[in-house]
Amino acid sequence: MVKHRKRKGNKGGNKGNKVNIPTTPKTAPAPPSKSNTVNRIRHGEIRVRHGALTALSSTMFSAESLSRSSNSIITMELLQAISERIMEEDVPVSMCALGCIGNYVLFQENQAHHGNKVETLLTPIILTRMNKACDGVEKIAKEMTALEQKLQLENAKAPAPAPASGVIESSSTNADVPGKKKKKKQQVKQPISPMQKLTSAMMEQWSIQSLCLHALCGIVEGTATNNESSSILHHQRNEFLSTVMRSFLLASEIIQALSAATTTAGSSSAENGSSDMNGNKMLMIATKENQSNIISDVVTYALRTIHSSCDENVELLTSLLSMKGASGDVFQCIISSISNTSLPALARIHCCAIVILSRKIIASSSSVVKTVEELQQLLITQVLPLLSQFTLYSTDIASALYARVKETHEKLLQEKTDASMEKEIMHMVDKRKESARLIARRQKVMKKEQKEQKEKEKMEAESAVTDNSMDAEGADAEAQEIAEKEAVAAAAAEEMEDQYDKAINAWKNACLPLKLSVEVIANMCVSGDNDPYSAGSGKGGLDDDMAWDSDEEERHFDEQHQQHQGIEMSKEDEAFFNQVADSGVLDRVLAVFGGILLSLMNSKNDAEVQSIHPLAVEDLVEVVEKCSICLGNAACNLPAWKKNESDVTSIWHDFMQCLKAVKCDPSSNTPNIPFAAIASILSTMGAFLRFRTALVKCVNEQDLNLILSFVTMETTATPKDDNSKMQNADMTAIEDLQKDAIGMLGILCSEPHPDEVNNKICNSFLTTLHRHQSTTTTVMNEILISLMEMYSSDEGDPNNHEQVFKSRDVLGSFQKIIPMFKRKIREGEKMDGISFDDIELWRETAVNASRFVKYKKGQ
Repeated sequence: MVKHRKRKGNKGGNKGNKVNIPTTPKTAPAPPSKSNTVNRIRHGEIRVRHGALTALSSTMFSAESLSRSSNSIITMELLQAISERIMEEDVPVSMCALGCIGNYVLFQENQAHHGNKVETLLTPIILTRMNKACDGVEKIAKEMTALEQKLQLENAKAPAPAPASGVIESSSTNADVPGKKKKKKQQVKQPISPMQKLTSAMMEQWSIQSLCLHALCGIVEGTATNNESSSILHHQRNEFLSTVMRSFLLASEIIQALSAATTTAGSSSAENGSSDMNGNKMLMIATKENQSNIISDVVTYALRTIHSSCDENVELLTSLLSMKGASGDVFQCIISSISNTSLPALARIHCCAIVILSRKIIASSSSVVKTVEELQQLLITQVLPLLSQFTLYSTDIASALYARVKETHEKLLQEKTDASMEKEIMHMVDKRKESARLIARRQKVMKKEQKEQKEKEKMEAESAVTDNSMDAEGADAEAQEIAEKEAVAAAAAEEMEDQYDKAINAWKNACLPLKLSVEVIANMCVSGDNDPYSAGSGKGGLDDDMAWDSDEEERHFDEQHQQHQGIEMSKEDEAFFNQVADSGVLDRVLAVFGGILLSLMNSKNDAEVQSIHPLAVEDLVEVVEKCSICLGNAACNLPAWKKNESDVTSIWHDFMQCLKAVKCDPSSNTPNIPFAAIASILSTMGAFLRFRTALVKCVNEQDLNLILSFVTMETTATPKDDNSKMQNADMTAIEDLQKDAIGMLGILCSEPHPDEVNNKICNSFLTTLHRHQSTTTTVMNEILISLMEMYSSDEGDPNNHEQVFKSRDVLGSFQKIIPMFKRKIREGEKMDGISFDDIELWRETAVNASRFVKYKKGQ
């Protein structure tokens, strides 16, 4: 042992930073880098590598840092160096590297400058590390089984336990030992059993798989080219599917074993008492909560990765449907997992989503065993009931959960304030050499000044003055007392932080399945390839020589209107959608939509109702947005749902009541609920107005005025890039609700209406259009399109409102606005976050607007 210690300090033992750790893979050393960080990550010492990665995980690669800035200093060289450590045999180093990569993939917003290099670099490494971790799990599981059998044999051969008197003799022999030494003996730690070591090693492998799947899922969801030839997933899809499904099957098997072990051990304990035969099983169950959290995360993220990768990727989904595994048909395992109650709720919902995706291609795939009829029956009997089960919003349960989040958060802030005050007292004691009790009293008075009345403050001040005359004889004792209080306060703050984390986890566990189930239902309500907005639906080019013709434009709008009213679908889709409409799952989505809106409004309007914590508000608004998309898809593709005029009229009136309740003074931009929730209401109303034509005649003057008020809503003129994320979200939501309001007015104007109504709508459009500095380019685009549609009817048409067109000088407004609109398009081309499709759409509108002016001048 002494020689080994001396060898560590040998001068020639590690020249040139050669790797001398036997567990490190032997690879060609990378050339020295100009970056000290890269060199430290590639250092020969494990401690140096681990320290560098730990520092990166809390600085450059922390979630807060990545989401706050662009971090252009994160180069491909740095990512390459970190990715090399993923394959490290040392588990802490490998986990730190995976944590950094996972945070980068999930939270870095500006990865586009690297192109698909990140995906190409990381995907093969992560898949290899996952396979290695799966091998480790299988190996350790065999060792645990062998050890358990060995221990059972030893317990069976062992003699009866020694009598209790042996304990008394042992204690009597130690009676003469001094108290200090006796205390030391009592503090000796129990040796770690071999089963505990194996359990710890297995959980390390599951932790690595969890981190790998987090990063891999981020790569899949953040990459728009999963089904293109340039994507690494396109070329390695078989390895990708086999690795992820292997991880899922292993994890689900472990979860079932843990669940069965709990039941078996519980019944065995009830029959035989606490016997030693079940000691090893009880050890497994003792750590079940920790294991279930990590292994459940592996199951959930494995299925989420498969779900995300198969979305709009026919080749990958076809490969999944025909894949065979060690336990048989892989797709059949996914189907079986839907009814497996031992699996997490999110995992089961992802299984439902994968089955729903397969419905669209199973008819055209000859290699799939399942038939369309079998799959349809599966969707009706298993998928829809499970989605209905999780599509539920209970106001009482939700209010209790987010009230707990708010309560624990307030207590946590209070504990941190108290701990900070105690530290300040100790600092003042050291600095001023003043009595700690005097400082504590003064701090207490300062704290109560914010909450108590002036009379109590005077009483505290007087008591503080009377205590000023005391000696400083017990200053040291007082300082020690304050230090003890500080330690107690710090412990209380830590405990309260744990309670806050538990409250957040409880809220998330209740909210996330609801989010996912609504999202899956929304995707289920989309028909196959019959998309009226797809390419080739009648959009013209940008040829300036082609004259604008009102007849062609009218035919184009009529074709779109007819497509919106009744989209053609296959007989299988029609039959399935009718069953979905009859199942009641969409009524549950509608109930969730209304219930959350009611909760948001009550928290602002009712003084007796406790306000909702911002974290819970963010989640609730996200659920509302998903419900809006789901209801819009249902209104479009499920004509059998809410087809009666009385049903849709009732829904319309309920939506209008919501808008009236949340709408404040038009001059104020602070509604009772977030702007995103209002935009969701208007979006849903627009879908019902478009696809349930009976609603058009139900719109009265009050409804029209309310819709017009949203069109004229003003936004700040500050560019989005210069605002905070919350302001950006509000501006985007206001833009969306303006677009939806304009779309609703366009639908209403497509039906015959009097000049008075047309004049009111035209005035609203022109008012918003002339505020070009604060009106976004998207809203201007929508208004220009609506105005061209409104005034393209020929003379004699019931919808011809040429008198309003001339009295409002719409032509003059077009001539003034078009140059400004083109300038805003050029500015948008230089801004980040604006898609190429949006730019092309704006350009097309500008060209059509110019043709519209020429056409109107020629009349």
